[in-house]
Amino acid sequence: MSDAEKKKRAEYKKKRKRWLIVQAVVLVVIAIAIAVSSVVYSRLTETVYITYAEQSAVNYKVKYEESEFYDDVWQDSDQAYVVSLIESVAADFSYGLSMDSKNVNYEYTYGIDAQLKIVDNATKKAIFAPIYTLKEAQTAQSASNKLVINEHVDINYVEYNELAEKFVDTYGLNDATATLTVKMNITVVGSCKDFKDKSRNDYVVSLNIPVAVKTMEIQMTSTVPTGKNRVLACDSGFDKEAFKTAIIVISVVEGALLIGFAAFVFLTRNEDINYSIKVKKLVANYRSYVQKINNGFDTAGYQLLAVDSFGEMLAIRDTIQSPILMSENKDQTRTVFFIPTNTKILYTYEIKVENYDELYKEADDTAGSEIFKDETSVATEKEKAAEEVSIAKATEKEEKAETAETVVQEVVQEPTQTTENTENAESEQIAEEIAPSEDEGERGYNFGPRMDYSFEARLTLAEEEIKDYYKQVVDFVRSYGNVKISRSWKRERIYKGRKLFAALSFRANKLVIALALDPTTADAKYHAKDVTGMKRYEGTPMLMRITSTRKAKYAIELLTALFEREGLTNGNLKVKPTTIAKKSKTALLKNNLIKIESA
Repeated sequence: MSDAEKKKRAEYKKKRKRWLIVQAVVLVVIAIAIAVSSVVYSRLTETVYITYAEQSAVNYKVKYEESEFYDDVWQDSDQAYVVSLIESVAADFSYGLSMDSKNVNYEYTYGIDAQLKIVDNATKKAIFAPIYTLKEAQTAQSASNKLVINEHVDINYVEYNELAEKFVDTYGLNDATATLTVKMNITVVGSCKDFKDKSRNDYVVSLNIPVAVKTMEIQMTSTVPTGKNRVLACDSGFDKEAFKTAIIVISVVEGALLIGFAAFVFLTRNEDINYSIKVKKLVANYRSYVQKINNGFDTAGYQLLAVDSFGEMLAIRDTIQSPILMSENKDQTRTVFFIPTNTKILYTYEIKVENYDELYKEADDTAGSEIFKDETSVATEKEKAAEEVSIAKATEKEEKAETAETVVQEVVQEPTQTTENTENAESEQIAEEIAPSEDEGERGYNFGPRMDYSFEARLTLAEEEIKDYYKQVVDFVRSYGNVKISRSWKRERIYKGRKLFAALSFRANKLVIALALDPTTADAKYHAKDVTGMKRYEGTPMLMRITSTRKAKYAIELLTALFEREGLTNGNLKVKPTTIAKKSKTALLKNNLIKIESA
């Protein structure tokens, strides 16, 4: 697969993944919104109550007349009293209310009165029940979540006791009970935006004091409930039905988007993605039946029989008890399942990218990535081998011709000494071209087939050190920004506008640079050759081989001098390092970067 095709595939997958993430995020956000809205709706539709608590009490003391039996005239509560000694009773009435909801508007009314009630024990009905006002009723308002009422009253017990005794004696009521009930009547009306209706409560807090008896005890009663109570809260006025409709609409939109998402996932699956899904699904289902191999399978001598389904492969496996092997090419575009037999039959089942043969298959699908050759390639194996031998011989002849054409004596490895004798030992002697009139051909001998290598082919097949020297020079030139590099069949030219600075080419598999400098004035350390008069070096008569890092630095040094002479300034641009694609000689031949020519 070409680099351009790989890049295209990667970009498509990246863009598709980005859109999938965006759609997934949108779906999740909407789903969260639906969930939150549903919770809110359920809270709005539930019955809500406001809780509150009330308490009441009456604290009292009994005042005795002075006597020789009691030191303190004020007697504590919760005991029995001698009626003939009682002078008065002092009572403190209290009522309290606290509510969870704040800012409640209370309107409350309260008053204290006393009722003298004489009841016939036989009929349980009142005979005498006058009411006397002790505290006039009063109304007040409060805006708080708490309400407290405290009232004090002094009760003239002697007066009420004498009245009761007189009534009983006058009418001879021997079977009657007389009680003085002092009570505080409370009415509380609370209103709040949280209340469904106004809250109204009527309470009575009472002291029950016996009269017309010899001894007595006082009892308190109250209609105020103890503990927590609740009042129904009103709704917020929010349109629940509209809210419900909105949730339904959003849910429908979510459903439509989910369908769209599923459709997008399915419709945007290209050949590569469909292929990958098929392979992964099959391997996942039959993992225990398949053995993956990482190297290619030599099919020489086998008869290939293709089956139509993997089910048939399973049946064959069960019949001949032979493993199913699996191999995938390095570009992950083609997977072959195959079963070899002792009778030299190879059963195969293939999954590959649609239009694989047109899109991805290349001549350089070597052993590392090639699964195995088909029947045609097996049949022509000997023919291809013979062709390879012919190409190798032609290459050897061409290299000999180039060597004879450009006799070179140079130490390739970087010298370890820096003395003058070492520099002289590296001296280069570049011979005259055998056929200088042939500018780009470099034909060599006039018999047998030969291969004409392009500059790109020589660079691709060059040793890694030579590639590094090339990258150093080219990346330096690219850092100027305004200096151009163009590649022809045999060389790369370095220029700006019409001004040619230098040219890079190969001689006898060595990288050389021809510079637009006067070779007669060059420093001896460059070991440059004067190629003035040769057609191919017209305009660049100073030739220097780049065979070491030091020589690459010399080339950069000379290029710098040329650029400065033209007034160019290094932009020191941060350029992406030059890369050289790895290609086999077979691939270069296939792409016409090496041409086979007859004599």
